Amino acid sequence: MASCFSYALVSVSDPGIVGSQRLTMRERSSETYTMRLGKPVITRDIPQEDRFEVPTFLKETGVVAW
Repeated sequence: MASCFSYALVSVSDPGIVGSQRLTMRERSSETYTMRLGKPVITRDIPQEDRFEVPTFLKETGVVAW
């Protein structure tokens, strides 16, 4: 199964998490959505995001946009 690293996050309470999480490209993952779209994707409000499933660690660390 493919995976990727996350590098750019906004409002993260744990700066050490950037570049350290490997995200699995599941069917409804943001990573798969981005690859299929073929261009960068911006999420301005994670609680309102419905295009894909947002990884739990993003919500748990206080990320509100990415």
